Amino acid sequence: MKPDKIKIEDLEVFANHGVFPEENVLGQKFVVSAVMYTDTRRAGLTDELTASIHYGEASAFITEYLKSHTFKLLEKVAEGLAEEMLVRIAGLQKVQIEIKKPWAPVGLPLKTVSVEIEREWHTAYIALGSNMGDSRSILEAAVQALDEIKNTKVEKVSTFITTPPYGVTDQPDFLNGCLKLSTLLYPEELLKELNRIEKEAGRERIIHWGPRTLDLDIIFYDDLVAETDALCIPHVEMHKRAFVLEPLHEIAPYKRHPVYGKTVREMLEDLGNRMTEHEQDSKFTKNKRQDGENKMDIQEWIIFAIELIGTVAFSASGAMVGIECSMDIFGVIVLGVSTAVGGGMVRDVILRKVPSALLHPVYVIYAVLAAVLVFCIIYFRRKYLQDGFGEVYDKLMLAMDSVGLGIFSAMGVTKGISCGYIDNTFLLVFLGTMTGVGGGLLRDTMAGVAPYIFVKHIYACASIAGAWICVIIYRSYGELPAMVVSSLIVMLIRFLAAHYRWNLPRIGE
Repeated sequence: MKPDKIKIEDLEVFANHGVFPEENVLGQKFVVSAVMYTDTRRAGLTDELTASIHYGEASAFITEYLKSHTFKLLEKVAEGLAEEMLVRIAGLQKVQIEIKKPWAPVGLPLKTVSVEIEREWHTAYIALGSNMGDSRSILEAAVQALDEIKNTKVEKVSTFITTPPYGVTDQPDFLNGCLKLSTLLYPEELLKELNRIEKEAGRERIIHWGPRTLDLDIIFYDDLVAETDALCIPHVEMHKRAFVLEPLHEIAPYKRHPVYGKTVREMLEDLGNRMTEHEQDSKFTKNKRQDGENKMDIQEWIIFAIELIGTVAFSASGAMVGIECSMDIFGVIVLGVSTAVGGGMVRDVILRKVPSALLHPVYVIYAVLAAVLVFCIIYFRRKYLQDGFGEVYDKLMLAMDSVGLGIFSAMGVTKGISCGYIDNTFLLVFLGTMTGVGGGLLRDTMAGVAPYIFVKHIYACASIAGAWICVIIYRSYGELPAMVVSSLIVMLIRFLAAHYRWNLPRIGE
């Protein structure tokens, strides 16, 4: 439910704030407005002043704060006032502050300038882990250190559980837990404090997933979905880690993942379903945990294989266009690679990410190999270029293009979902379609031929349909079923369209 509002408008305060020394000495008038978000339900039922925020006391607090401090910038005045109000006024969840400075000394006919900000309490969930030294004492000290951070308070702490190591298994078992805290800090500011506490505990970042005295990770921060160079929120691996989900379930079983849409309880159940019955009974041993990880790896390998098939198929179709246009081997390779990765690169640019083809050159390598292979087959078997090649070419192009179109349309959707846009159906379908048709469009443009997307049997429409189906299936059944089913549907539509000569209406037909 949305909080209620109590408003204070245009409170006049004479105070000493400004860049110029005269402003700090002589003072001037400031006009302050505040919107205080709180729950007024109890006050509305009981008619008790103590059940709400006393706007008279809040006005006096604002006046006293502005009079007792001196700052150069209005931004600092607003920031400090908002912080103090959230900390000192009971029941205040969020506050909007506007501070106006009439007749600011800028040497121009200016009526007023103002700064308006909005600040609120945020809820973060932190995972804790240690497998060096006295782990229990280290975790308890970390909890206390987190509670002592300015404008931060620990609300709940789970019990600590012993779990086998993750990633690098040749090391001692971990002691893990989770806690809930309220904070005024932004994610990057909170991360800085976590790193400080880790360092004070003796944390050394030498081996990835290696032994450590203390590990602190932000799992959730409100319902924020964000990725920077320093952190990813929600934690990208949390749904795969029982040592996170188990203690988190103890304190927040119904907290919902903002990307996957599942509660912590549902994610823990899903993880349990991927384990053997024996694993569920004993709650993880080293060997059992490794088995569970291997099971998850199978799906990842299948998805990777599907992506490579799509890459090879599109590269082959690009190479065949290059051969038909009498390009040399370099031109054939360029056309093959462009077809294979072009759509994905456009998609990643839209998502404001470094193209995955540049970060993971394995796809480019396979695209190059596929293009070279096609070139060599045709080069050393030139009879394929003679009688009957046109019919063979059309069939191969249909097959290769359809396979690539189906797989890449699904890849575009899953990439968008991984970036946090699972609820934006239009964007996901657009990304899927762009990934599917973008490479072929680039291929045909570079080759100087009419793009498939505009002249051949149902093409873009098949990609749109496949992308939409992928979104629907993903939300109910997960990534692998969505990719397989949607890819097959796209291929089926393309083959049926070619067989029955389905086309969109054109002028002149």
